[in-house]
Amino acid sequence: MKIVSVSRAEVHEAVSAHIYAAWSNLATLDRPDGLAECFLFEDDGIFEVMGVWDTMDDHDAALADEGRHPAFVVFEAAGVECTHSFKRLFGSIHT
Repeated sequence: MKIVSVSRAEVHEAVSAHIYAAWSNLATLDRPDGLAECFLFEDDGIFEVMGVWDTMDDHDAALADEGRHPAFVVFEAAGVECTHSFKRLFGSIHT
């Protein structure tokens, strides 16, 4: 069963450019094992990094090595702390 992780932080406009730059740099990094998809959302200064993981073990392994987890890469670049939540993915619809 896939796992969805959502990491969220309020980011002041002055440092939001660091978020976008870090996100751009993620494309050049090796993807952590088990990371199927990853998304960046922004709404009114609240940024979220959502990852879809093959298993909770894959997520936990990336979390243990903070330099490999997309949320840490993005939010550390802006110097902000983030919160984390997890959900089991039971279904999805793709076009």
